[in-house]
Amino acid sequence: MGDLKTATQPVPTGPSKVGDRCRANWEPALRNFVTVLDRASSNGTIAMDQVHRLALAFLKAQGPMAELFARSENSCRQGFAEADMARKRQDHFGRLIAHPFADLFDHAGNGLERRHLTPFFAAIKMILGDEMYADLRTRAKLIAETHRGEDGTIHWDGFHTDRRAVLILDRVRLGLAKSFKRFEARKDWFLLVMNQNPGSVSLASNAFVPKSAEERDTPKFTERHMLLMFEALYADCDPKNMGGERRANLIQAGGNDAETLVNQIRHHIRMGLIRQGGAA
Repeated sequence: MGDLKTATQPVPTGPSKVGDRCRANWEPALRNFVTVLDRASSNGTIAMDQVHRLALAFLKAQGPMAELFARSENSCRQGFAEADMARKRQDHFGRLIAHPFADLFDHAGNGLERRHLTPFFAAIKMILGDEMYADLRTRAKLIAETHRGEDGTIHWDGFHTDRRAVLILDRVRLGLAKSFKRFEARKDWFLLVMNQNPGSVSLASNAFVPKSAEERDTPKFTERHMLLMFEALYADCDPKNMGGERRANLIQAGGNDAETLVNQIRHHIRMGLIRQGGAA
């Protein structure tokens, strides 16, 4: 029975490979079956005909085993759905620039919703310009492909920590910071863009699809929402936590005045949050 015990050791963690999810689902069942065999054995040995009988009984068992198989089925169903969705995701650039503040969407109390991302991306595109926006999207997609595993899904943790991806994110941060040098005036423009809500979505120059009632009911985006979003976006640029390499990367992304630009917008964000009674 030694080989079976070896086979039931925990599956190594790390980047997923083909079959890892199913392997993880098999593990608890196999462990339970080995326990059954151990209890039925005599001095560590068991006849093969008894193994076959126990296997049939094990597969037909109700109670805890039936619940285990049901959980495994649900896990597989969820896993296939997630993998299919991951393969269909095309906006790697959008995922990259939203990553620093993505956790904010999990806290309903702050009023930020994922529906705010569409106008945010539109604002970023206007700030960067069509050419740079398209170039950075292409670069992000190529970098993401280098983190695609054998199972066809992208290992997002590796993507987000890839130095090339961080450089793209820094270029967005610096483009935004440069745009907000006249903070109050740019803030008014940004809030206007974020609260625009046309009734249809353009598919082509002469093709439009009406939005659903839910899509038209996008929650209002306030100055506080903007400040919370920007605070998270620039959290990685805190001078107190930036080492020499991080500063060098920032300069590579935006030139010698990069740190000054970032410090200016972070100052405005901090002062804005203080005025609104938030932590800064």
